[in-house]
Amino acid sequence: MKEGEIVERVLAAEIGLPHKRIAAWRKEHLDKGLDWRYEREVILTANGKAKVEGFFQVGNVVSPGVQMGIVGRFNFRNPKLVLLEDGVTTIRVRDNKNFRLGMSIKFRKEGEHLVLVGRCPRWPGRY
Repeated sequence: MKEGEIVERVLAAEIGLPHKRIAAWRKEHLDKGLDWRYEREVILTANGKAKVEGFFQVGNVVSPGVQMGIVGRFNFRNPKLVLLEDGVTTIRVRDNKNFRLGMSIKFRKEGEHLVLVGRCPRWPGRY
C-alpha cells in the first residue's frame, strides 16, 4: 500500500461503524481507480479516505503499519494461531501447519487482533 492509503475494513473498525455501511456509501459516492481500488480487499486511496472521513465527520484515521516478527511457537490446538518469540504476541493466521520456529512473519493490527499480512507458507518453513 502507498502512503496515506488504508484498507476499508480497517477504516470501518477504527471509526466504529459497520463495514457494510461504509461499503454502501463507497459504491454510491466514490470512483473506482481514483478513490479506491480492489487488491484482494478494498483499499481506499488518500483521496477516498479524506472523502470518507469528511462525510462521516471523523478525525484523521491513521493506518496501522505492517510490523515484522519471528515465529516462536506454532503448534497450538487452535490451528489459527502463531505465537511470536516474545512469548506474548499471538497472530491470527489461516492455518499454522507450515510455520516453523525462526520464520519471519509480517502482521498488522486489525481491530483488537493482529493478523497475518500476505499468504501462509505453502511448504513447511518456506513461503
